[in-house]
Amino acid sequence: MRQILESLNDELGVKGSLVMSPDGVIVTAVLGDTLDEETIAALVSMLLLTLNSGVKENGFRHFNTFVLAANYGKLVVVNLEHSYLVVITDQFIKLDLTRVEIASAAERIRKRGRLNVH
Repeated sequence: MRQILESLNDELGVKGSLVMSPDGVIVTAVLGDTLDEETIAALVSMLLLTLNSGVKENGFRHFNTFVLAANYGKLVVVNLEHSYLVVITDQFIKLDLTRVEIASAAERIRKRGRLNVH
């Protein structure tokens, strides 16, 4: 799985990526020096609590992809059913092009089956 994240991080504008469990436990992370995996996992966990609650309250089953655009970058969260792929990019990235690579990485992680968190 680490190789999948490393390959994804080679894409122009991608700063780092990680896979985490629904309760915020990091399964694996490949982040740049300026990114703190615990801070990112805490932020994503908080966002997921609110997002998943809102999605269910409005009659949707679940979300597939969530994008947060901020001043200094974008956060892309992909629902892998039993885990989440989180990709951090710079603010100038054209997500239309990068989404294909993110979707490909997500599919390869999904094919590995259910994750065991230690």
